[in-house]
Amino acid sequence: MTLNDFLLHVFVLVDDLYRQLVRTPLRSRGPRRTAVTDPEVITVEVVGEFLGLDHDKGLFAHFRRYHAAEFPALARVHRTSFARQAANLYAVKKQFHAHLAERLATWDRVFIVDSLPIPAAAFGRAKSCRRFTGAAAFGYDHARRNTM
Repeated sequence: MTLNDFLLHVFVLVDDLYRQLVRTPLRSRGPRRTAVTDPEVITVEVVGEFLGLDHDKGLFAHFRRYHAAEFPALARVHRTSFARQAANLYAVKKQFHAHLAERLATWDRVFIVDSLPIPAAAFGRAKSCRRFTGAAAFGYDHARRNTM
C-alpha cells in the first residue's frame, strides 16, 4: 500500500467516524470557518504520527510540501491556525478513542493497547514472577540497553 493509498483509507475512516459521532461540527459555529475541515486535520495528525512527525512544525511543513494535492487547503492556512484547530479537536479525538476502544475491546481482561515494552519483573526473577502469565515475553530494550 502506498502512502497516498494509506492517506485515503485513513481519511475515509476518519470522515465516516466524524459524521457518525459529531452531531454539530465545531467549525460550523460562528461566522469564521476554517479552510481545513476537521476530518482533514485529524487525518493529518494520525498519518503524521504514523510517519513519526510528532511536532506541529514538522507535521505541517511535511504535509504542506509533500501532500498539497491531497490537502490543498493547507496552503491557505497558517501553521498556528492549524495547530489551534488540532488542539480544539481534542474532545472529538477523545470520542474517537472511546468509540474505537469499545469496538475493539475483547472479553479478555488484559489486551495490548500499545507496543511499548513494559518491564513486569526484573530479568533475574522473571521465571518466578506470576504477573501476566502466558502473555509476557522476553525482549531487549535498546533505549535502556537491557533485557527484560
